[in-house]
Amino acid sequence: MKVFTNKKGRKIILLIVFLVFGGTCIQEVYSQRRFKPFDGNDGRPFEDRFRTYYRDYDGDGYGDSTYYIVRSYQPKGYVRNSSDCNDRNARIHPWATEKCGDGIDNNCNKSIDERCMVSIPNAVRVYNNCGSSILTRSNPPRGVTWYWQSSSGGTSTSNSSSSIIRTAGSVYYLRARNNSSGAWSSARTVNYSIKSLPSVPPVPVASYSCGQTTLKITRRSPGGITWYWQTSPSGTSTSNSNNIIKFKSGSVCYLRAKNNKTGCWSSSRKINYTVKKTIPSIPSQPTVVNSCGSTKITRGTPPSGVTWYWQSSSKGISTSNSNSSITRTSGTTYYLRARNNSLGCWSSVRTVTYSIKSIPSVPSLPTVVNNCGSSVLTRSTPPSGVTWYWQSSSGGTSTSNSSSSITRTSG
Repeated sequence: MKVFTNKKGRKIILLIVFLVFGGTCIQEVYSQRRFKPFDGNDGRPFEDRFRTYYRDYDGDGYGDSTYYIVRSYQPKGYVRNSSDCNDRNARIHPWATEKCGDGIDNNCNKSIDERCMVSIPNAVRVYNNCGSSILTRSNPPRGVTWYWQSSSGGTSTSNSSSSIIRTAGSVYYLRARNNSSGAWSSARTVNYSIKSLPSVPPVPVASYSCGQTTLKITRRSPGGITWYWQTSPSGTSTSNSNNIIKFKSGSVCYLRAKNNKTGCWSSSRKINYTVKKTIPSIPSQPTVVNSCGSTKITRGTPPSGVTWYWQSSSKGISTSNSNSSITRTSGTTYYLRARNNSLGCWSSVRTVTYSIKSIPSVPSLPTVVNNCGSSVLTRSTPPSGVTWYWQSSSGGTSTSNSSSSITRTSG
């Protein structure tokens, strides 16, 4: 304690107490006076020369009210202001801008994010489709933008589209952001349910025959799923769900699965196939020579690699007779088919119609009268339309003598 006496005899007691607190020396001044003291030199009260200064640890110009010192001058690191609520962060002080969404009282007014509240976005319309869901928002208020987020706490500003298409998952989020303050609202949770697509059907087994390709599905479709043949990758025809399909032309077809309950279609299975164009052309028309008792049918010359075979039926596939000619002694129809020598494919049939000239019956036995020096041969009457001729040999075809009798003097 120290006692000072001014010019008028008034005593001032100055009690200086040194306290050590947190490594900082704090000096408090207690003035005991019965009357207003004055300094002898400048006329000011003596105690008015001392001020309380507050520590400004973060250097933002605002001091901490709990750490102060009394001096007649302003020490380094101390200020007269004592309104800082966080002297460890220079961005926090009474005139700081409130940073929205950080959960901190930035401006020391004992409120957090007081001007940053943003309303949660309106409900979202959901369209659940096959393989995707479309989420469509309404329009946000002025000065606010709504952003799609993959998490409830997301702050991405990459997508503010009015709609978003989801092909996976079941939950998405929409948050509002104040364009000026940057404050975010709570998240609007959007639940959706994508109608799953059936799996793509398996690859069918292809088998090739002459002029035809057969595709066969060797597995059963899952329960509730039907596999349909299609002519285009986006086809939705339900007309053919057979496990076998045959083609005589073309090179591509498609197979798609349909969920019988949801009506959803799978992606298409593209099937490439080849129809072997190896069926030979039908043989050319043979020549027909109708003779007595037989008909001779003669074919032309087949192309290289092909053989023409005579057949007794229109579907015959006999390879026993490929002669250039065939003689028929009965019937009226015969057939000719072409065969590819390397693949064994048969052509359609060439039908050959013929007519055999019938041979009359052998004449009945004539009567013979043997006389002296001659014999008389007498025939009977031939049937209608037939004439009997006498011949000098068994193969004779003379038409010179059709008499009912003939006399032989020799032989």
